[in-house]
Amino acid sequence: QRLAKGTANQELRINSGATAPEWYTPAVASSDYVLLATTTASSTGAIQFDGYFSSTYDTYKVIFYDIYNSTSAQFQVRFMKGGSSATASNYKFVTNEVYTDSTPSTSTTAYRTVWNDSFMQLTRGDVPTTSATSARLQGELTLFNPLSTSTYKTIQSSVTFQRTGDANTMHMHKGYGRLEDNTSALSGINLYPTNGTFVAGKFKLYGIK
Repeated sequence: QRLAKGTANQELRINSGATAPEWYTPAVASSDYVLLATTTASSTGAIQFDGYFSSTYDTYKVIFYDIYNSTSAQFQVRFMKGGSSATASNYKFVTNEVYTDSTPSTSTTAYRTVWNDSFMQLTRGDVPTTSATSARLQGELTLFNPLSTSTYKTIQSSVTFQRTGDANTMHMHKGYGRLEDNTSALSGINLYPTNGTFVAGKFKLYGIK
C-alpha cells in the first residue's frame, strides 16, 4: 500500500508494531544555554552587547578569548542602561589575583578593589599581554538578573592572561562587582580596555534559563 506524502519537516519511521512505515513530527530541540550574539574584535575600542536581555533568561554569560591589546591597558566593564554605558561612580569590585613566574616560590595572592569608581576592572594590577604570540587574555563573566528593578546588579568574573613583556608569568583573576547607583534594569554590558584597542579577540553572549 502506498504511503501518502507527509508534511514539511516530518520524518519517516516504522510504526510501533513494526508493520508499516509512517510519518512523524520530531520534537523540537530546546536548550537552556543559548548563544545570543558573537562579536570579533579587530582594532576595536569597545565591545557592547546591548538589547539582548529579555524575560526568557535571568542569567547571562559573556565568554571571551584570544584577546590582546594595542597598548598596555586593563580590561574594564560597565553596565548599560537605556542603550548607554552607566558611568555613575557607584561601582564596587573586588579581585582575587593569583600569579606565578618561572620560580614557583614567588607565587603570591593579592586582593585589589575598585570602590565607588565609574567602572569595574577585571584585571586590576598587572597588565595583560600586548603580543599576538603570547598567551592571550581569556575568561568569562556572569551577569545575574539584569532586568530586575528591585536589587543592585552584580557580576562574577574569571580571567587568565600572560603579563605583557614577561614570558614567564601566569595570571588568574577572579572577581565580584556590583553597581549601586539605583536598582533600574540594565539593557546591556560594555567591555573595553582602559586605553588603546582590542587588536583581536572573540566575544560571545549566552542566555541561561
